[in-house]
Amino acid sequence: LARFKARYAVKVGTLIKPKKCEVCEKKVSGHALQGHHEDYSKPLEVIWLCYSCHADADRELESRIKTK
Repeated sequence: LARFKARYAVKVGTLIKPKKCEVCEKKVSGHALQGHHEDYSKPLEVIWLCYSCHADADRELESRIKTK
């Protein structure tokens, strides 16, 4: 649901998708940039990441969840 809301917000212009990864600052095409949610209850709080940085962020988030 969070992904759908974020995609819709980008489509209507209330959420702006940048042209580069927010972590490594690599420029990527629009579809290659992925939205990462740290908290799915906040669907419009998105960090825009390239594929590699998104995979790293997901692993880190999964690790934090397992240690709780």
